[in-house]
Amino acid sequence: MKKKEIPRTVLKYLYFDKGLSLRATAISLGISEPTVRDRFKSHGFVPRRQGSWAVKYQKTPFNGNDQEKAYILGFRMGDLNVYMTSETARIIIARTNSTQTDQIELLRTLFSGYGGVKVSGSFKSKNVNCYLDKSFSFLLVDKPYAVDPWIRHNKQNCIAFMAGYIDAEANLIINQGKARFKIDSYDEAILKWMHEWFLNNGIKSKIRLIAKRGEVRYGGGYWNNNLWRLNVNEAHSLHKLCKLVIPYLRHRKRIEDVNKSLMNIMQRKINGTI
Repeated sequence: MKKKEIPRTVLKYLYFDKGLSLRATAISLGISEPTVRDRFKSHGFVPRRQGSWAVKYQKTPFNGNDQEKAYILGFRMGDLNVYMTSETARIIIARTNSTQTDQIELLRTLFSGYGGVKVSGSFKSKNVNCYLDKSFSFLLVDKPYAVDPWIRHNKQNCIAFMAGYIDAEANLIINQGKARFKIDSYDEAILKWMHEWFLNNGIKSKIRLIAKRGEVRYGGGYWNNNLWRLNVNEAHSLHKLCKLVIPYLRHRKRIEDVNKSLMNIMQRKINGTI
């Protein structure tokens, strides 16, 4: 019986360009998986190993300055899981799950110039995987994380790191006519460091434990760790914080919220309520 012909370009498109599995490729073509494997071999293809979907992407070593490095690290601590598939792997994977289009686009902006960014999942919730060169090993840090000396000892690096963390974790709202800033996080060491940095730089802030590990969550379930809250509500302090971080922010909504906070503070000054 004559073998079913499958053009090389078709297999390449389905498997390598679209990222389908061998099984999904076979289903798409209406043939068996063993037949797909046979045609792969005859065309000279080597099926990828698990987790190597991104091998087809060109990887570029990290070439940013210390402020970009600090920002990316701050964002990583807030929102990314970073790992290598094995000790001998050639790539680093940074991943997250998000329902926010702005968050996904930010990841594309941060990493698409360095490697592949794959977005998959349902309409509402997306899985984002970024495949990076090993020069991004500075992201392979454990939690809990104490801010590195190269960040702590340089003011601009400090602000860039905080901007990345704020883009990932912060909440700026107008509540009862007043702009307010908060971060709720398990990252006790980072929040306490930010609180101390704020105080040392003329920004009044408060930090407190709002939930203990094992306590019942208000939405159901239990808290996995102690949950901390960092607040900046005093108008002059919030104004100073917003002015410091806005040149480093990259998250579209976070930038919008900072600008709304600044407008709120300005209007309150005009009204004489500050």
